[in-house]
Amino acid sequence: MKRFAGSSPGDRQSPARGRGGYTIIELLMATTLTLMLMFVVVTIFASVSAGINDSRATLEMAGRLRAAKARLQLDFDGLTVPVYPPVRPEAGKGYLEIIEGPLGPVSPPIPLPVNFDTGLVDSTVADFDDILMSTTRSRSGPFVGRYRDVTIQSNEAEVAWFVRGRTLYRRVLLIAPQVMPDLDDNHNGSANPTDNNGVVDLVDTGGQSFYALYDISARPQYDASGTVAGWVPNTLGDLTKRENRYAHAVHPAEVSPPAPLLDYPYPVGRWGQLGLPTLRECASPNWMTWANPGAMPAVTPAVQVDLWANPAHRWPEVEPVTGTLLNFQGVGVDDRIGEDVILTNVIGFDIKVWDPGAPLLDYQGAILAPGDPGYLVAIAAGVLTPAGYGAYVDLGYAPAYVPSATAPRPHFNGLGSMPLVLPRVYDTWSFHYEHDGLDQDGNGLIDEGTDGFDNDGAGVVDDVAEMESVPPYLDPLRGVQIKIRTFEPDSRQVREVTVVADFLPK
Repeated sequence: MKRFAGSSPGDRQSPARGRGGYTIIELLMATTLTLMLMFVVVTIFASVSAGINDSRATLEMAGRLRAAKARLQLDFDGLTVPVYPPVRPEAGKGYLEIIEGPLGPVSPPIPLPVNFDTGLVDSTVADFDDILMSTTRSRSGPFVGRYRDVTIQSNEAEVAWFVRGRTLYRRVLLIAPQVMPDLDDNHNGSANPTDNNGVVDLVDTGGQSFYALYDISARPQYDASGTVAGWVPNTLGDLTKRENRYAHAVHPAEVSPPAPLLDYPYPVGRWGQLGLPTLRECASPNWMTWANPGAMPAVTPAVQVDLWANPAHRWPEVEPVTGTLLNFQGVGVDDRIGEDVILTNVIGFDIKVWDPGAPLLDYQGAILAPGDPGYLVAIAAGVLTPAGYGAYVDLGYAPAYVPSATAPRPHFNGLGSMPLVLPRVYDTWSFHYEHDGLDQDGNGLIDEGTDGFDNDGAGVVDDVAEMESVPPYLDPLRGVQIKIRTFEPDSRQVREVTVVADFLPK
């Protein structure tokens, strides 16, 4: 056999073997890197998703807040009454009433509200217990309300804005005197609940509450025994009188002895921190105002509350989740839940009025306006050299302030003409108290403001000083500012809008 030079059998090479796979260490490293990458991707997606959800929630909150602002602005634009108290009922103008709540920033009994986590005053919460009540005329379409099993329309309504807990309510009652011919079966001027003629009158409610069936502004008509003899739908002129307004007067059985005068001047303040009765409460067959006498809810003492915490209703008289008075739940209530709710998660509903004489104080290097921290301290310190005048203020913002002889007179710094029963209430009032044959001030003289005599010897017959029922504030109102503040619980964002109404003469 022939051999090649330089080669031998031992010189032959074996084919190289290929690798069979990864080592266990390499697999573990690859798996770890993959998991780390997946964790980063998931974290990024979670962060983006949370941001999108927070943004969506914030946008939804802002949208609801803008809708509430627009609705409130429309109510102001349609205000039916000129703000020059007192107003004559025969003019048919309605009313405007602003109530500075009992827990306002001027002199709260205790710091309210608070952050339960820190125990400190919660600076994110504004004044939240003011009340706005008025008559308004719709410019964009009629108001629609329930009329037993059907609906009716009216261009005018009695509207109340108030906060219970952290829910903003808008109670709407149609002004519909045109329904009277359908209710007055015996043509005596009122709807009679006892005619038993088979016709469903306004008060033939079958044991249900009047407000459960009708969204109508109406007043009761009593007989000599204090029993409701009928219901009369209100006109604008009727609502000029305080006793005919929503949640103002109570059944005669609630005062002792039964007499309407003893409830004068019909204060809304009896509701305290509860604001006003809600539609759900009014829908209860146990409802006390008007037809069914019963114990009025006690005015709850001021308690500390954290409006960011659940539940926000921490008063013993109410159900903690909904805020409904415990005495007015149950049968006949659940079909009208939330119809008057306009906004939730509200931590501010602050109503201020324009006071051209409100002093702006230069104190310790800062210009302080009414409501600013330190303003009342500056007043108490005798800082009476204001840097300017004019501001939106809370009613009764500085009772101790006495202007100098050359300073403009403040309009709304005091508690009003009736500080014990109507403190810090602006009302267009009614002039009919001066000629109703009743002695409202209890001085033994009747209607001395219109009796044609100079009762106080001032040399002027029937001047303002002789009026027995002076409005809480006699000055006309030139402007109102309302701030609504809400929070979004998930994103913890806070938003605020401002509504301004101008009442300057055109």
